[in-house]
Amino acid sequence: MNPYRLALVATASAALAACAAPAPLSALALNAKANQAYFAGRYAEALEGFESARTSAKSTGDSQYEAIATFGMARANVQLCQFNAASNLFKDSIRLRSSLPDTQFAKATQNLVEYARFLLSVKRPQEALPLMERAIPDLEASGIATTDPIAYAEFYDDYAAALRGAGRDTSSAVTRAAKLRLDNPGKAASFKPTPFPSGCKVG
Repeated sequence: MNPYRLALVATASAALAACAAPAPLSALALNAKANQAYFAGRYAEALEGFESARTSAKSTGDSQYEAIATFGMARANVQLCQFNAASNLFKDSIRLRSSLPDTQFAKATQNLVEYARFLLSVKRPQEALPLMERAIPDLEASGIATTDPIAYAEFYDDYAAALRGAGRDTSSAVTRAAKLRLDNPGKAASFKPTPFPSGCKVG
């Protein structure tokens, strides 16, 4: 075959292949798929998806989804009992989120509270306490005492546990949790965090 014609055929074939190939998923789409896997309990798949989302976000300079995907990686690592990796990723997610505005679905308080819950679960209340205290003003400002009072009461249960573990007085936290429940009889928490795994070896 004529070399020029061969080159033309090769170019056309490459163009057709490019048209046929699916466009790469965005960080948003990758993160959404990872969340679906996470909430279905497929944590290894979720971790891989969050890693892909973070890589995509970094490649496009999307700081919001870099922070969001890093938070997802931390949560997935907890469920896989990879506690050292989880702790480092939680710290990274808080650092990234602290330089960004909150969005409807991504707020600094989520990162702070989830990391604090994790630290409580591995018997590190003194590290959990400043994270919870840092989150309280923004939680108050968000109106959660009205929009999801029982979830907020459960947060204060955890806050009391952190205070107790740190050897500090728990009375104000216990009183706040009790009042939130008393003022909202018959209500249940709208938000229920994913339970942390039991039986992991803490190293």
